[in-house]
Amino acid sequence: MLSVGSGLGQVELWLAERGFDVTGVDADEDMVAAATLLAERVLGKQDRPSFVVSRASTLPFPDGTFGAVLFLSSLHEIKDRLAVLAEAGRVLAPDGVLVVAEDGTTWERQDLLREVEGAGFAPSGETRLPEILDHGVVSPYIVRRFRRG
Repeated sequence: MLSVGSGLGQVELWLAERGFDVTGVDADEDMVAAATLLAERVLGKQDRPSFVVSRASTLPFPDGTFGAVLFLSSLHEIKDRLAVLAEAGRVLAPDGVLVVAEDGTTWERQDLLREVEGAGFAPSGETRLPEILDHGVVSPYIVRRFRRG
């Protein structure tokens, strides 16, 4: 699976510890270096997530590479979301799943659902996570799954 906007890689590390093959991408070289170091310290050189410096709009992977593409509290940070969602769709396998997790107020405030659907993805499920403290605002996280429309 591909995680877009992986930052320090904590979520990717958690997923790798549970047996998932994870690649994280982030445009910030320092974040990728820190995530790689953390993963090596925790899991060693094997069975750890890999991290790549890349802009979300130009992913360095062949078409259909990933069974899942994740945006974990990162889609709202992206300016040209339609182009990035199109790129995510390009690297997503034909039967793959797009997963977007954002807090409830971000989904509403930025109308992300409409944008994801506008990029050709159809909702296929939703999960609400317990309230968490994020930037001083307590809001439930909503994880939405999408398939190609």
